[in-house]
Amino acid sequence: FLEAPARAQAVAAIVRSIARNHVQEGARIISGLPPGGVKNQAATTFLKTWLEQPEPDIEAIGAWLGGIEDSIAQRKAMNAAQYPLVTQHPESAKAFVSGEHGHLAPNNMIHLIAEREVRTDPRAALRWAGSLDGERASIAREAVIVSWYRTHPDGAIQWVTQEIQGEPRNQAIESISRTVARAHKDRIDAWANALTVDERRIAREAMENVRLSEAQAALVDEAFSGVEGR
Repeated sequence: FLEAPARAQAVAAIVRSIARNHVQEGARIISGLPPGGVKNQAATTFLKTWLEQPEPDIEAIGAWLGGIEDSIAQRKAMNAAQYPLVTQHPESAKAFVSGEHGHLAPNNMIHLIAEREVRTDPRAALRWAGSLDGERASIAREAVIVSWYRTHPDGAIQWVTQEIQGEPRNQAIESISRTVARAHKDRIDAWANALTVDERRIAREAMENVRLSEAQAALVDEAFSGVEGR
């Protein structure tokens, strides 16, 4: 008998070979495996092999993942597959997150999609985030806003301060502030100067929830103290 690591590798290799041509048979083999390392590796290999297809059936993938009763195998497969899914099949990745089994998508996958979408069109990325449900929408929206600020800070600031109002604006200020809190002095100064008195209060409260070094906290204090009363 093979030792556990070798056994897991052997089963994964068999699953990979079968899954290249017979997805359903590969899924059947995995469903018959007991929980543990062998199943975890086999499920991960199976999903990554499935995603090598030119146009993988994302609804079928979601149904398969949702049907795995072993939550550890399910999570490991999804974590391992998220990067190839987003980079090789971006539209399928978006469809997965917005679909019936989108709750299985790790937060990092949502961030990967957001970063990719922002590079093309930040406003379209925001519309995508807004199309999601519940917690996924909140995670995606913050990921889009933060990614937009990191890649095009001036455009993000203009959008926040001139194009949106009310609670969405306050939430965007909180999101950007948590990122700005760790930025260099010029970025902190620019952010503080872009906000109204009330908005600076929102920003400072958000920044206070970020663990900063004494030196970084001093930069934040200096920037916001310098614009008080304006």
